[in-house]
Amino acid sequence: MRLGLGLGIGAGGSAQSEPADTRPKVWISSDIFGAGEKDDIQSFLSMIPYLNQINLMGFSCCLPGGSTQVAAVQNLITQVSADIAAYKALDDSYPSAAELAALIAQGKLSAAGAPGDGLNTAGSDALISAAHTSSPSDPLWVLIWGTYGDLAQALYDDPTILPNIRVYGIAATTGFNYTTDAGAANYLINNMVPGQPLDDLWFIANDSSFRGMYCGSGGENTPQRDWPWEHAVGRGEIGDAFVDACLDLYGDGTTSGLKMGDTPSLLYVLDNVLVQGTGDDPAAAGGGWGGRFEKDAAKGNNYWKDVQSGQTLGSFVGANTVYLHQADILADMAAKFALIANPTIYTGETFSNLTVTDTTIAGRVSVPFGETWTNYRTDRPMNAVNAGEMDYVTSAGSSTSLHYLANTMPGVDYTVEGAMLFTSASALPGLLMNVSGSLSGGDGQFYQILMDSAAPYNWTIGKDFASSGVAITSNTAAQASTITVGINTPFRMKMRREGAVITMWVRLVSGGGWVQCLQWTDASPLIGAGNAGVRGINTARIYAFVARSNA
Repeated sequence: MRLGLGLGIGAGGSAQSEPADTRPKVWISSDIFGAGEKDDIQSFLSMIPYLNQINLMGFSCCLPGGSTQVAAVQNLITQVSADIAAYKALDDSYPSAAELAALIAQGKLSAAGAPGDGLNTAGSDALISAAHTSSPSDPLWVLIWGTYGDLAQALYDDPTILPNIRVYGIAATTGFNYTTDAGAANYLINNMVPGQPLDDLWFIANDSSFRGMYCGSGGENTPQRDWPWEHAVGRGEIGDAFVDACLDLYGDGTTSGLKMGDTPSLLYVLDNVLVQGTGDDPAAAGGGWGGRFEKDAAKGNNYWKDVQSGQTLGSFVGANTVYLHQADILADMAAKFALIANPTIYTGETFSNLTVTDTTIAGRVSVPFGETWTNYRTDRPMNAVNAGEMDYVTSAGSSTSLHYLANTMPGVDYTVEGAMLFTSASALPGLLMNVSGSLSGGDGQFYQILMDSAAPYNWTIGKDFASSGVAITSNTAAQASTITVGINTPFRMKMRREGAVITMWVRLVSGGGWVQCLQWTDASPLIGAGNAGVRGINTARIYAFVARSNA
């Protein structure tokens, strides 16, 4: 039984009460929401499905010179609270959303530097408290996803906790986590040499092995682009929030994808400790999902570093010790996501039954908001290289609309999702299904989400059945709810067909869940062989779409 399906549920089918919680104790320090990248958000969200397997004792938001991130993390927990409740319904050892939110503490915000008197934080105090509930035989696993200020301060304030903790640090001696607060990190590193106060501190310094979580077989520093779209989209609130955290990772429009560089620290507990049983020996043959490490003779008695030879990928020393487990890790995570959310909407992972009918724009749809999407007709990424001139929705044959269209097999249900925005009150982007007839002038038959003609631009639903022109009938009576979308505000639309039932959703890229705008059973459904596409009137901007069969 692998981690993805291990729910910790007793033989009677319900969670069993135990005299004591025997799960590994874990405490995490992170620069989440403060460091200008989103991989910590990915790591946090992907941790939630595994919270029945660890005893999370605390989570500190630590970034010197930053601003408080506690509220942002707690808001994220609220955003995915329904999924947290669904996991808890499977296994009562999961925390509730309220219990998880109560564990979030503010760590170091003051200027970078070594620890000192009176510099304690709520995070460092919480670490000390958690360590005192632990022991050398039942240690507290301290996972560092960001800077080292709270750990350094806790050991400065109360060095008696040292025998009770095991530290797994990401970028401990190099990179952002180190350089952002080198004073705190150096306090630890310089005191972990023989004869110094911290020479017995149990410490894994993962300075580059973590890259194996997402790099390619040759050490390509390229976050996983396809996994979020194949295994997270449509998998509940956590799945959608995870996809959002994969978009524009660094805030500069250059990179999107799954990274989770801090997650190997948690995987060490989940696999090396719980499954392999080798947690006390980071150098154990075979290692585990959290990697394998070697002793550093120049440091203290319990200091491990990246394997220096034989496990390098590209320039990343030791990365292969994690990379060789990458496929298993991601498969297990996908299984965890699927436990609580119906995965059938997006299970059609091969699309030999889809072909692009407008060859002039095949594979040349613009990248949405800095993302990289996969074109499932050609199975190649739609990125800046092959996006070509497709930007605004216009075409040589028409100044009003352009269609990116794919045929589907007769009778096959499917879902279409698009990323887009409208640039003016007259710009109407939409998703099309079951188009027939000409692609210019009279567009035949399609369903489309429409914008009201005046602010605040709430969305209504229309069905185009005209043989010429664009005649729309609004179906506001069947409309479940509306969502306000502003001019030049990035948003997504999703449409699902199940026989004669058409369901439509809208959500903002900036946050929030899908709002179901319509579920419509058409007495005379426009279901021929079936087509799917996007449509824009005037200068509505259509970036990309994916069409997937509902297996």
